[in-house]
Amino acid sequence: MRREIETNLDDLKKQLAGMEREILEDFEKTGTSSTKVNGMTIYLNRQLWAGPKKEGEFATDEEYAVACKALVNSGLEVFVHPRFNTNTVSGWVREQEKLGQELPQAIKDALRVEEKFTIKTRKGA
Repeated sequence: MRREIETNLDDLKKQLAGMEREILEDFEKTGTSSTKVNGMTIYLNRQLWAGPKKEGEFATDEEYAVACKALVNSGLEVFVHPRFNTNTVSGWVREQEKLGQELPQAIKDALRVEEKFTIKTRKGA
């Protein structure tokens, strides 16, 4: 029973991911950021995420070391343990953007900062 439910959940997650890709593409083509469907608002959710600059799919220890050194040299050693937590650093990057603060050059050189868009919904009023 559990295996069947997990299989169904995996199938639903794949369907949802496919729908999300289609909606993101449609929003991009039409310049839309939200729409209402059946009393629900579907909208773009933007977040910035920071991580070490990387050549491959996953960052290497050396790439993390470069990013950690840049954080320490920029007075942000609080994020480094001996690696840094990407969620915490990403939160700091988002805060800097809200404040209109430019990131230090050493951080720009060592971290990749990318926007990620997802589709979210909320119940209409």
